[in-house]
Amino acid sequence: MDGFPGNGYLHAGAAGPDSLLVTARGISHGGSTAFFTVLGMTVGRGLFNCLSSQSAS
Repeated sequence: MDGFPGNGYLHAGAAGPDSLLVTARGISHGGSTAFFTVLGMTVGRGLFNCLSSQSAS
């Protein structure tokens, strides 16, 4: 149990594919493009979750 907090911080700081995509978009195209990339990913996930929860019940 002693290693759990350290593992949590390690996983929280690790960059995943979404973080890398937003960072690359922000560096190459600017902050507004990165913002709209995050907005699109959030809306897409929300829509996917709504549709998948409707089909599950």
